[in-house]
Amino acid sequence: MAKRWMVGTVEWRIVSVVLFAAGAGILAAGASGCGVSDGNTRSSSDAKTDVAEDGDPLHIAIEGLECRRGCEGITAALRDVATNVTCVESEDLTTNNEATSPPDNSLPGLPPGAFTPRVDRQSISPDSPSRTPITKKVPGFQVSGSFIDKAEARFVIRLPNDWNGRLITGAPSSTRSEFGLDFAWSDYVVQRGYAYVASNKGMYNARPTTADDPLGCQLAPDGAPGPFSKTYLHFYFADPQNSFKEWSVRTVQAAKLGKRIARVHYGRSVYRNYAVGISAGGWTIRHVFENYPDYFDGGIDWEGVLFTAENNLLRDYAAALANWPAYRASGYDTNSDAYKNILEYGYGDEFKVGATATNPFSPEQGSYYETHANNYWQLLHCFAARKIDPTYQGPWSSYDYASRDAQLKLTAKSKDAITGGRIRRPLLTVSGTMDQLSLMKTDARVYRDLVVQNGRGHLHRLYEVQNGNHIDKYRQGFNFGSLEFVQPHAQVALDQLARWVERGITAPRGQCIPRGGALLSDAELASRPEHCERLYEP
Repeated sequence: MAKRWMVGTVEWRIVSVVLFAAGAGILAAGASGCGVSDGNTRSSSDAKTDVAEDGDPLHIAIEGLECRRGCEGITAALRDVATNVTCVESEDLTTNNEATSPPDNSLPGLPPGAFTPRVDRQSISPDSPSRTPITKKVPGFQVSGSFIDKAEARFVIRLPNDWNGRLITGAPSSTRSEFGLDFAWSDYVVQRGYAYVASNKGMYNARPTTADDPLGCQLAPDGAPGPFSKTYLHFYFADPQNSFKEWSVRTVQAAKLGKRIARVHYGRSVYRNYAVGISAGGWTIRHVFENYPDYFDGGIDWEGVLFTAENNLLRDYAAALANWPAYRASGYDTNSDAYKNILEYGYGDEFKVGATATNPFSPEQGSYYETHANNYWQLLHCFAARKIDPTYQGPWSSYDYASRDAQLKLTAKSKDAITGGRIRRPLLTVSGTMDQLSLMKTDARVYRDLVVQNGRGHLHRLYEVQNGNHIDKYRQGFNFGSLEFVQPHAQVALDQLARWVERGITAPRGQCIPRGGALLSDAELASRPEHCERLYEP
């Protein structure tokens, strides 16, 4: 790919914070020239125009455009819906081609941290050599730009020459960039012939700030080692123009944009569109499938976050933060009341692996809990609270969602964040039992229960990965070797989803995938339980 990204590079020196941060070519048709029909029929409508129905204020049209293959036709088709468009013909759409993901801080005029594609793509994925295997080059076209109504709302589209007629729409974790799923999903699907589109869900990520910023977030609680408690970030999500609703809106618009450009470039309509999301992206896919499902045929929710009045991250992280100081003061004593309180709430077990130079967040103990306390729990609590409850200025360890909700009606004000289980498309949830950011007991299992209570259980599966964590890379660089990767199971789930939607082969029932195990079909399941018996298996 031509290197058109190298502008205004500033090295991102602030701590790399992982935020909220899964062979489906069954009927592969190959790329065709303009005007050639694929002969397939659609199961979901592409003709919705009512904003209340499809969530797209831009009314992005899919049909009725002239077929013009290549960058000239693509840029012409984007003229009325996008700006700052760059289109290149690429010899390889995988991340083996470094130009696929732009350098960090390469958008001019932004502070460091606002746009970090290469940090983002490795935020959740395993480190090499356990990343998605890349076995071949994938020539095609890559397109990037901004939605015309907001320069901050960005997207990327990848169009392999050997197209299987399908589209993947990605929703990255937290407020990561549109390149945040490049390792986890794009590399996997473009090699299988899928076209791929992802947005940044409408906003940049974060910028450095100070303790004086009323919307700033302290990386780690006071007393954390090194510079972490002195590091403050201002998330763009906290700014008034950004919202939870926009996460869903931009995901719908990205899907429509991907379908539009595929129609123009390949000369035929997308046969199936599958949504994939990680963490806050999984949260977004759930919300889209409950509220704006019309442009999707199914999805993968990889460790999605839940928000309801009874179960949400402001309750989850507050429970850990309230007991964290006493647990730390006890010398990380797992017989202490503070530890037992955290465990009783629903967190996975503590374990310690000793110091390692690659885990600065727990330099002496190699503590699983301390790593999360110094890296995520407080930061992500603040991330959500600055949007949901921006007037709160007390210590996060004292935060009481129930009392704040009674006083300020937080749940009612957060209607665009709430997911209640009323999905209208097949959805496979893949989550780890040792996830300390989207807890198995208060997130994944609760959402499954909500789906069933709403009579949609036939559309949903929950696959629990024994010892899986929110951040796959923790198993390697941070030396937490008893964890298991979630990524390969999420990718297999996508293949199962495509079989379900396209061939009517129902996805396997919910199951606990044991350590070193694989997702099994119903015929193979035998006595495998639906839920893992313990969150942690040594």
